[in-house]
Amino acid sequence: MNGQVLLTSKGKRMKNTILIIDFGTSKVHVNLIDTENGEVLTAVSRAYQTIIKSPGFAEIDPYELWHAAEHCVGRIVCGVHKETHIQGISFSYFGDSIMAAGENGEPLTNLILAFDSRACAQSRELSANIGEEEYRRITGGICSSDDSGAKILWLKQNEPEIFKEARHFYTNQEFVLKMLGLGAYLDVTMASRKMLYDVRGKEWSGRLLDYIGISPDSLG
Repeated sequence: MNGQVLLTSKGKRMKNTILIIDFGTSKVHVNLIDTENGEVLTAVSRAYQTIIKSPGFAEIDPYELWHAAEHCVGRIVCGVHKETHIQGISFSYFGDSIMAAGENGEPLTNLILAFDSRACAQSRELSANIGEEEYRRITGGICSSDDSGAKILWLKQNEPEIFKEARHFYTNQEFVLKMLGLGAYLDVTMASRKMLYDVRGKEWSGRLLDYIGISPDSLG
């Protein structure tokens, strides 16, 4: 905190730390780090289930992910010594996940993971209609079933009622921040992983969004 030294009521120097919450594709890791020397003071992790509804599907229940993080943070915070000061919280998220959400951010689907391959046909459709070279120019990458745009198009074509009800398409980052009451925000890194972001124009791609049939507001 700008070099500020905090003292306990007995005049002893507080140990400054930061809480690191790392969401992986199979578990969440939470570490309490000493900011002066980088030492890991406490580490807790908890797994969540990958849901395989059909061949090629791979999902995580967003509430299971959230409760796993709550559990880990709770264990660390309850064990924090009174002479330890948590200066801040840092997050790390796995990319390429997408979840349909309703008007108030309530999940309408699970988080669909990158290696979920259900949208192969939709990725070929995007590649054929947008053009692979143009797709690469817009997003900076090749069109594949990993991409959120292909998965949203899959929802439109295969789960039309959910697509019609959806008002947002969240990454895990947006869902967690929404649950924390901070709003469904994205940084540029996570926005670009939706593969609907114009990396040169620094905005959502109107051409891709128009083809899929979604608005910029739905993406964060």
